[in-house]
Amino acid sequence: MATDNFYETKNGRTSFFDGGLLQFIGWTILGILVTVFTLGIYSFWVFIKLEDWKAKNTSFVN
Repeated sequence: MATDNFYETKNGRTSFFDGGLLQFIGWTILGILVTVFTLGIYSFWVFIKLEDWKAKNTSFVN
C-alpha cells in the first residue's frame, strides 16, 4: 500500500501524509459555502480548519 515514495524526512524526522485530494476539495467547498452563508464571518476559520485537517492527516514514523 504505502511505499517509500510517500515518506518525507526533514530534520531527522520521517513523516507520512495520508489525506486524500477529494477530502481536501470537500473541506474547501464546505468552507466556501459556510463562508457565503455566514456573510464572510467564517472566512477567518476556513484556513485554520484546513491546516487542522493537514495536521490530523500527517503521521510521524519515528
